[in-house]
Amino acid sequence: MRRHLLADWFHENGRELAIDLALAAAVIWLVLVPPRDRIEVVIQAAIVTGVLLRAFTAWRDWRYAPQNLNHIWYRLGRDAGTRTIDKVARIYRLEKPESIHPFDGELGDALLHARQDLPARCGFSAPRGAIDVVADSVHGFWIPIDRSHTLAPPGLRMEVADPIPDAAGFTAHFDDVCLARAEQILDEDREIAVFWSGGIDSTTALSALLMQAAPADRARLHVFLRPRSIGEYPEFFAAHVRDLPHTVITGHGANAFQAGPSRTFSSDVGPVLGQQASEKLVVTGEHGDQVFGSIKLAENPEWIGQPPDRYLNDPAFDGFRDDIERLNAACPVPIGDIDTMLWWWNFAVKWQEISYRSLADLRDPSSFRNIRHFFQTDDFQKWSIANPDLKIRDSLASYKWPAKDFIYAFAGDADYRDHKVKVGSLRVRIGSVLAIDNHHNIIRAGQTSTDEQKIRAKYGASLGRFVIGDSPLAATTGRFS
Repeated sequence: MRRHLLADWFHENGRELAIDLALAAAVIWLVLVPPRDRIEVVIQAAIVTGVLLRAFTAWRDWRYAPQNLNHIWYRLGRDAGTRTIDKVARIYRLEKPESIHPFDGELGDALLHARQDLPARCGFSAPRGAIDVVADSVHGFWIPIDRSHTLAPPGLRMEVADPIPDAAGFTAHFDDVCLARAEQILDEDREIAVFWSGGIDSTTALSALLMQAAPADRARLHVFLRPRSIGEYPEFFAAHVRDLPHTVITGHGANAFQAGPSRTFSSDVGPVLGQQASEKLVVTGEHGDQVFGSIKLAENPEWIGQPPDRYLNDPAFDGFRDDIERLNAACPVPIGDIDTMLWWWNFAVKWQEISYRSLADLRDPSSFRNIRHFFQTDDFQKWSIANPDLKIRDSLASYKWPAKDFIYAFAGDADYRDHKVKVGSLRVRIGSVLAIDNHHNIIRAGQTSTDEQKIRAKYGASLGRFVIGDSPLAATTGRFS
């Protein structure tokens, strides 16, 4: 697997590597060969200039690299984070001159999804609260929404899209829930675009579809993947994907900033997903982490089975413990360890952002009707609530073991079942979407939604309806209120 990942890295970064090697060779020549005439002096001066420019570009890209930007809200807060992404858009000239036409539709009365800088775009400063601290803990990136209705969103009117169901009496086996979901998708009798990362969640989804698909159904499946998907699970690709209709999304990786600063706002998968959603059903592995727990356990396996206080003793939670205790008390199962607590935070507070985070490049509101996140069903939610003991055992390799058993039943790969661990696949970006309302209006202006003149030209004062009037946000006169 490492060989494939190394080849993937060279594929994604070959051009930059070639430039750096050429400059290194030129510098060696510069040191070893003193100039003999005016032409060589000019050539060497050009080399020095090129090296300095390359060093400046490397520093600039490192300073504003996506992996840093993905944490700006946590590190800097909403207001300073907003200024930072504005600076990125300005430095790299991401906003192009264009005519902005006023929005002529009807906005909803609440939001389903919002970028962290929306309050600042409306001229308000949103205070940081317990819900933000909880969301940060499970790598939340957008404005968080607590589906348990315990913690209020930070000053915005937000609506829960998927209520938490009552799981009392639910006894279905994980495998049966997977197969029923696959059959439900296939029964829609549509062309299906499956986005496969090679990870556990999307491999579970694709395995279920292939297990339930008749020969005629397989012809309706088209798998979209990236080179690193093959590297993550080459055996599955060779045995089950290679002979299906499939498209490898090439180009620079979503983590390669040299691919262009637009990667700060969108991955290379996003535009493809958006285009497919306008024509086909789109199946992803989203919500798998929320069903099973948190990637935080993959990063900190020593927390498995430990009491919650070991985690909550972090000074980051000081001043928020009472609200966090209220959130934990709303959990439908007893919270006796860090595993269960982080699952609940993910399940309650991060679920909704997962529903929309990969849809940053959808252009048509009707495309939302074509999205089928595999694990976004009431039955998967009920299974997750009813089976707190089936998410992880006592080791990192046991995380999501029911899903890996399900894959094994289809693919017969004992090594993947026994040793595969969670790997982040999506490479989330800020996105050009400022918000999505409960009418599925996609609120954006320009290429990055950072130019407030464009936002005002398109929406006027209408975005002020999403600000809660009696919140601290309303104490300041806002641009759009």
